[in-house]
Amino acid sequence: MLRRTYNPGDLDAMRGRAEAFATELVTDAYRTRAGLADASSITAIYARYADLPDKTLFAHLRGEAERLDGDARRRTEYFAAFIGRLVAGALTKELVDKQNAIETDAEVVYPWGHEPYRRSAVTLANEPDRNRRRTIAAAQHVVVKKLTPIARRIVAHHHHAARELGFAGYREAIEQMGRLDLGAVHVATRRFLAETETLYEREMSAVVAERLGQSLDETAACDLPHLWRAPEFDPMFDAARLVPTAEHAVRALGLDIYAGGCIHLDVEPRPRKAPRAFTAAIEIPGRVMLVIAPAGGQNDWRAFFHELGHALHFGHTDATLDFEFRRLGDNSVTEAYAFLVEHLLLDKTFVAEYLPHELASRFLRLAHRALLWMLRRYCAKLDYELVLHDGALDEEKAAVYADTLSRATRVSYDPADSLIDVDHGFYCARYLRAWFFEANLSARLHDQFGPNWFATREAGEFLRSLWEEGQRLRLDEIETRLGFATADPTALITRLTAALAG
Repeated sequence: MLRRTYNPGDLDAMRGRAEAFATELVTDAYRTRAGLADASSITAIYARYADLPDKTLFAHLRGEAERLDGDARRRTEYFAAFIGRLVAGALTKELVDKQNAIETDAEVVYPWGHEPYRRSAVTLANEPDRNRRRTIAAAQHVVVKKLTPIARRIVAHHHHAARELGFAGYREAIEQMGRLDLGAVHVATRRFLAETETLYEREMSAVVAERLGQSLDETAACDLPHLWRAPEFDPMFDAARLVPTAEHAVRALGLDIYAGGCIHLDVEPRPRKAPRAFTAAIEIPGRVMLVIAPAGGQNDWRAFFHELGHALHFGHTDATLDFEFRRLGDNSVTEAYAFLVEHLLLDKTFVAEYLPHELASRFLRLAHRALLWMLRRYCAKLDYELVLHDGALDEEKAAVYADTLSRATRVSYDPADSLIDVDHGFYCARYLRAWFFEANLSARLHDQFGPNWFATREAGEFLRSLWEEGQRLRLDEIETRLGFATADPTALITRLTAALAG
């Protein structure tokens, strides 16, 4: 059988189609989650670009990359990885549309009423009664049971696609296509878990006793949204002040929150709008949508600031960069910039400047406790996903999920969530890499520009110089350039230990 060959003109045309395809996918995701469309159209979009999910093209690009170096190699590797993901996406497109339709249309039914499934997360966070929280969680799991068979088939298709692309298994595919060293990240997470064990036990036991009036061993995952909701801090985080505060903060860096018209804020209330903020980079840098349905409270602010980090990165990306460097690459990079902006709300100097309040010190302690829990949860998710993607999708994997997350967090997790609580492509490892890097970057900004670095134009110019490169470089390459160790949790452990001392 003859293998197809590709000339440079073919590949350039495909790159153009790939960018158009990516733009349509992001636009569809934006319209669906922003409440502007009743259903996603992923299947129809894939039909218009049926030539792109091509195993032969993937193999050709992988072979081409081997004989290149520098930016030419990066560009080709990123494009190959994108085509590889499309091969999996072509297998799962109908399932993802069905999954989105269920999540959009499903209602949860309680003894006292009913509401959309997507709104139930907000209800759970605001529910002070422990028994009612369990009732809400049980109602959510009725929907989860409908989603689980779809999620299982999606994971199975990802495994099949990895083998079709010539890899021994899913882990190898993700590691090689994305240049992601899961082994190194796993070593770092094991260290993080070991070195924060005593701190976590002390702080989590204390906060659960203080806020929920129960022991850590009595606590379930469905209790945590209310634990971290903490409505007594709402006066610090008024919804009406969110956007003006963000505008002021970005201006103090000598930057524009709207990036000269590239970043757009979608703040209109809509019944079907997702309650959590998100960023849809429809064109990079030309049209970046930051979407929020503000209801007040610290969760809204943290979600908005996180998405603002993404938006500032995409909105300041150099428009002359190749498609692969603007749209593709290592997503650990953009997640790191998102965490950097989000974690301004954990910086006592920033909080004193922009959110002065008599409860500020109590909020900062709670916020660092929540971060410590989240980090340990994601370390456990990586442990679990390494098992999930190693062999058959048998029922024992659900028990591994519950046991792994429960041991790391000392909070009981339900096995029923084992396939819903999964980051495809080992994205949990990208988050972990981003958290580790952000702690090093934040420390560098403090050392170089002072504790109020966030109000200096020099720091703004430094960040702009990073953002302008889009995702041309992988995170490990940026770490090397800045003199940081790769996948090193030391700075993060130091920050949490200092914040929670005493």
